[in-house]
Amino acid sequence: MEKCAACGSKAKVKRIELDYCKTCAINFDNRFELIQSSTDKEGLEKAYVKIVNTIETRDQYTTENKQYVLDYFRNIYNTKLKKIEEHKIEKDNIGLVYEVKGTRGRTLEVYKNKVVIKTNVTLGSIITGSATDGKKTIYFKDVIGLQFKPCGALIGYLQLETASPIMNNEKSNFYNENTFIFEEINTSNTQMEEIHNYIDKQIEQLKNINSSLSTADEILKFKNLLDMGIINQEEFERKKNELLK
Repeated sequence: MEKCAACGSKAKVKRIELDYCKTCAINFDNRFELIQSSTDKEGLEKAYVKIVNTIETRDQYTTENKQYVLDYFRNIYNTKLKKIEEHKIEKDNIGLVYEVKGTRGRTLEVYKNKVVIKTNVTLGSIITGSATDGKKTIYFKDVIGLQFKPCGALIGYLQLETASPIMNNEKSNFYNENTFIFEEINTSNTQMEEIHNYIDKQIEQLKNINSSLSTADEILKFKNLLDMGIINQEEFERKKNELLK
């Protein structure tokens, strides 16, 4: 009778040519998924260190088997690390700042000048009447309001209000197309608050730029009137000072 390489009990399944019981096989799969689901270098490193520590404290592993498993996860780690680094380069090239998964089939991409809310049809979206299959691009210059609600007993949401949003559920803050919805299991409140603050800052900067441009345009208009002799220097200075206040 084969014994589980990890705990010594009766083995029933194989993983990387080693015999495991069902419980240890599930743990093995979970460790694999822990690495595969990591989205950044910090999270990947934490996952890998946790796995190594767990394996190294398993007394049932023979020295040979322990090294075999460690080498396997090391290869998985290196492969995933390479993908994360390549993805970061790709993100930098296209200006992608944040990319997070939400609930009801939604994904949020945040760029320096816009957000893209992608939606896939899921059972949850069908039940809530918010089923769509596509994406909504919202430029920060078009945003007139920003709402953020952390998740708790209910799902959280981040909504970008525009002058005339195209909505698939106008009465609900949670499900219209200008809203990204999330739960802690997908994206933490801390990260979503960071994203909210980033978007808010980008919108505020655009408003300041637009305000400065409007002021400059007005001053130029009065300067042209001065050059044409329609107003005198004193009137021009007075108007300029009013605009610059």
